[in-house]
Amino acid sequence: MRCFIAIELPESVRSNLEGLSARLRRSGVRASWVRPENMHVTLRFLGEICEERVGEVVRLLEASYANTPPFRFTLQGTGAFPNMKTPSVIWAGIRPNEAILEVQRIAEDVAQRVGCSKEKNRFHPHVTLARIKDPRNASGWQRYLAAEKDWEGGEVCVEQVAVFQSELTPRGPIYTRLAFIQFSGGEGK
Repeated sequence: MRCFIAIELPESVRSNLEGLSARLRRSGVRASWVRPENMHVTLRFLGEICEERVGEVVRLLEASYANTPPFRFTLQGTGAFPNMKTPSVIWAGIRPNEAILEVQRIAEDVAQRVGCSKEKNRFHPHVTLARIKDPRNASGWQRYLAAEKDWEGGEVCVEQVAVFQSELTPRGPIYTRLAFIQFSGGEGK
């Protein structure tokens, strides 16, 4: 099954992200927009793994996050990967936060321990809003994104991460939470 490790977002934050997406859609850019219920912060994509391996991932995450305290982050700003001239992903950003980087480092370590290759790209915490299939048709949308560069989407209190299955369908992906791993390391920051 196709799986990933992620931070789920509360309804209020997903609602703020939905409003941001609606404003960006006015640009007319042809893209596949993420449904609000599917918005999350991916910590590590695991790819195709067997059910037994999922159990191993969950056990390793539980042990690795045993001393991790809950923490908070704030959604802030917008951007595009790989860049603004030839975008393939439009995203909402996260204000710099050492705690989320540490939580992602743990997820990366667990992924490698179960046989995943090391992630090639440096982790950039974000929420994917849209995927652009053909960046040549994306001209003119940059001013809409620039107008949202100082956007703030609210604060998220993170007390757990989840392992999801991603089933690709013609109407978009379906995400199913397979497990959640609660942080138990004391008071949040």
